[in-house]
Amino acid sequence: MIHYHVLSLVLLLGCVAVPNTVRAQGFIIPELGIRKNAMGAAIGRPDELAAIYHNPAALALLPGTQIQLSGGLVFLGTDIRLKPWKVNPTDASYYMADPVESDGYYARQTPNVVAGIPMIGISTKLWSDKVAGALGIYVPNAAGADFGASEPSRYHIIDAYLFSAFFTAAVAYRPLPWLAVGLGASAVYIRIHRTAILYPVVDNVDYGWALGKDAELTLEGEDVRPAFNLGIQVWPLKQLSLGFMVLSRYDVALEGPLRLKNGSGLLFKTDPTITDNQQRTEIVAPWVFGFGANYDITSWLEVGAEFRYYLTSQVEDQVTTITEGGLKDLMPNGLVTPKNQHDAFHTGGGFNVKPPWHLPVELELMTGAYYETSASPDNTVEVSAPSFDIVSYHFGGRVTIKKKYRVSLAYGHYWYLERTTTASITSPPTNFVGSGHSDMLTLVLDMHFGSGIGVK
Repeated sequence: MIHYHVLSLVLLLGCVAVPNTVRAQGFIIPELGIRKNAMGAAIGRPDELAAIYHNPAALALLPGTQIQLSGGLVFLGTDIRLKPWKVNPTDASYYMADPVESDGYYARQTPNVVAGIPMIGISTKLWSDKVAGALGIYVPNAAGADFGASEPSRYHIIDAYLFSAFFTAAVAYRPLPWLAVGLGASAVYIRIHRTAILYPVVDNVDYGWALGKDAELTLEGEDVRPAFNLGIQVWPLKQLSLGFMVLSRYDVALEGPLRLKNGSGLLFKTDPTITDNQQRTEIVAPWVFGFGANYDITSWLEVGAEFRYYLTSQVEDQVTTITEGGLKDLMPNGLVTPKNQHDAFHTGGGFNVKPPWHLPVELELMTGAYYETSASPDNTVEVSAPSFDIVSYHFGGRVTIKKKYRVSLAYGHYWYLERTTTASITSPPTNFVGSGHSDMLTLVLDMHFGSGIGVK
């Protein structure tokens, strides 16, 4: 029976390292809308359907009926170098026989990621120029990478991803010329997947002789949770707009299979109650607060800035419970893994130029940048959800044709600032040095037609 207890512990230790839905996590940097992707500031004056996420109050300013289609592609060019580890300090060699380079790290790893970021939305006036309703489907959170099954990170991650898709209905009201308020209600679909080689070490004892050295562990889970966001927009001056937003916390229970694929030396490969189980992993998407300001310096030059604050210190622990299968009786209380995250913030801004030239179309040119801090401390950060301080630069533009059609294109470059961790408490240890960059292209199509429902 002791081997069953050992295996249950190892399985749980292997499955807890899944990324959470904190915005500052991971390699992918999803952004919505042209103002965010080209100017770096969307909260203070989101004049497009991406307002449904950034600040729903601004929906009240959109004329008539609007439809927006947008998509983005992210290309990753970054690397991570893991530090080797021993099961016991007295061991003569490192746990893995992979060659170690002269500076004491394994070879450089560059995970493969190409990701699409979609959004579709519609808004319309509702029986009044002061009231607007909107529906949207979009993906504001995504992270993941494919590291490969033969790389030094194989005991941490072979491949993994997490994304959350929002299905949102929003309403906005402009009771006064200088004030608009908005509320959005969302059903949030969250899904995770993670595959890694089972790390057969518990309490500094290597059970690889019984559990195998190359058995694959795969965790999958999904959940749907309600969430809401609030927005306020005010104009204290004609040239100045201020925006405020709140995105609610939602607690997620990601339920799905936990499967063990037989490897060489696995003694329990004929026991489906051990290899096939169901699990529930509980994580937290914390509160987010944002403020933005945009000011028209001249009739053709606008400057904007924003600040977002993530209450990620609410993410203290991650709980995984076996709900079905042979491991349920062995681990009735599951496993609590410390995350100990601290609050994070995001600040950015930029310029929007409307060239004062006589053109057959309306042209806007935007540029901006932002800085975002990591929420994960060194001792609990995971390769399956790498977290870095990020600096980005953006530029782009949009063209409006006959006041009905608008085409926008933006490019963003993101630098993942170098991070070195040396005191990991994860299993196996996740001491690494990592940095890199990614590039993102965004295309947005807007269409305006009609005056709205019940509006003449």
